[in-house]
Amino acid sequence: MRKFILHLFLVSATLLFSGIVSAQTKTNTELLKQASIQHATKERNLAQRIEIIARQKGWPLTLKGKNGFIANLVDIDGLGLPVYVATDNNIIAAATIGTSALWPGGSTGLNLSGSSNNVKGKLGIWEVGGIPRSTHVEFGGRLVQKDNGTVISDHATHVAGTLIASGVNPLAKGMSYGMQELASYDQTGDVSEMMAAGAAGLLVSNHSYGAISGWYQNPSQSNRWEFWGRFDENEDYRFGYYDSRAQLFDSIAYNAPNYLIVKSAGNNRSVNGPAVGQPYWRYNSSGAMSNDRSGEPP
Repeated sequence: MRKFILHLFLVSATLLFSGIVSAQTKTNTELLKQASIQHATKERNLAQRIEIIARQKGWPLTLKGKNGFIANLVDIDGLGLPVYVATDNNIIAAATIGTSALWPGGSTGLNLSGSSNNVKGKLGIWEVGGIPRSTHVEFGGRLVQKDNGTVISDHATHVAGTLIASGVNPLAKGMSYGMQELASYDQTGDVSEMMAAGAAGLLVSNHSYGAISGWYQNPSQSNRWEFWGRFDENEDYRFGYYDSRAQLFDSIAYNAPNYLIVKSAGNNRSVNGPAVGQPYWRYNSSGAMSNDRSGEPP
């Protein structure tokens, strides 16, 4: 995520920016704490609004599919369309990133494992749809659930394993396999929780989820093809769009300059949709998903 150097101040329970200034070097602890409290109220109000409008529009609050896929309705954009964030798969990245070169005996000579007391509890994970299985043999009691999440998620467990699995199974050894404590959260309320965690000294957080955009083969609807752009457009504006959530993530990064936010951008920009002439679904002018059999996909 791009980091613009911006000055942050608090106005009426939201964060606004006054312009480009010099880079931060010290965490704005009190500002982040206050912002966390006020943004949590905003998140609760938004959740209530989403439930009301979702009932009116017939939007499901959660989409589920095979292999642990899950997506949550988290916002309504300025055009009145739903915004879902969905789990993104990191299996290929986990296997190919080459972290082993940093471990003891690796080619870099850095001898890193994440076991230092200085970074205990300074690594966090936020996940859509649930939390990691804390009793998993690879975690050895090192995973601490920080919020009220209770639903166990295979995807969250997999991602947590990518981060800290100890290597009981050598093929599952995590990147920071020696980490003494991983802070875990579910995705609900992620922005306010990140503000509070940044104020408390969190150093790195992982967010393996992104907004559904463009063409999408919905596993919760028999893998039907859906186009998630506006009803009268053939390109989804969300690709590359700098929205309010991106702005808030940047504000956290600016005010907690030692905190690195690792955020998925999604996997679906190269998805081309169905073959010409095949049916697909898209949002109509009322914001409801409807079947389009025109044979002329965007």
